[in-house]
Amino acid sequence: MNKTIIININSIVFHIEEDAYEQLRAYMIDIKRHFGNSDESKEILEDIENRIAEMFAERIKSGRKEVINQED
Repeated sequence: MNKTIIININSIVFHIEEDAYEQLRAYMIDIKRHFGNSDESKEILEDIENRIAEMFAERIKSGRKEVINQED
């Protein structure tokens, strides 16, 4: 049994396993550090989050699953 967390990315709600959430969180922190506070950083981060939301939505809509895990 795995603990799940509810997250909101690009105004879409996803259920994600706790270990996958921690991995995603660490990734987003690294991305923010990499791009720093440049003028384009906000737009780049939004683009990355939008793409992640699209990819998660594809997984869920395919009907194969209801919860995002580390493999996703």
